[in-house]
Amino acid sequence: MDSKRIAKAVLDSPLVGALPHAMRDKFVDLVLEVAQADETRSGDVLFRFGEKNTDEGLFILEGAVKVTRANGEVRYLEAPEVLGEVQLFAPSAERTATVEMVYGGALLRFSWKELGAHAKKAFSPAQMGVLRDAIRDSADARERNLLITLMASRRPPGEGKKE
Repeated sequence: MDSKRIAKAVLDSPLVGALPHAMRDKFVDLVLEVAQADETRSGDVLFRFGEKNTDEGLFILEGAVKVTRANGEVRYLEAPEVLGEVQLFAPSAERTATVEMVYGGALLRFSWKELGAHAKKAFSPAQMGVLRDAIRDSADARERNLLITLMASRRPPGEGKKE
């Protein structure tokens, strides 16, 4: 994947879309400074539920992932998407799900701490607050969407079947 397509995929992610326009290009540049490109295959496990002290974040640029929570709930996400931010806000600082590639593609691996250090140099304190809120809100929105999707998929036995 060439650098222009990588930058576009990061820019098109929900997290970056939640930032004010004035911050987006600079944030994409910061991500590209700290991230390493990687290729994945179907079945690759990117995160495991319960992993501790992990600082890795991912931008899924191509492909799709299966997110499985501890209670067995499953959700599928397609690129572009950022992953790994939920554990930043989890009181236990553990991975809250296992994430596995459904079909392979390109991704960026990065350190949240390193990205944060670069962002502190590039953005004002007020902009850092906006960035933190956008990261948290992106994680919350995906969690809310997961709940809505799961509730909609749960039907009483026999509902929707033709007789």
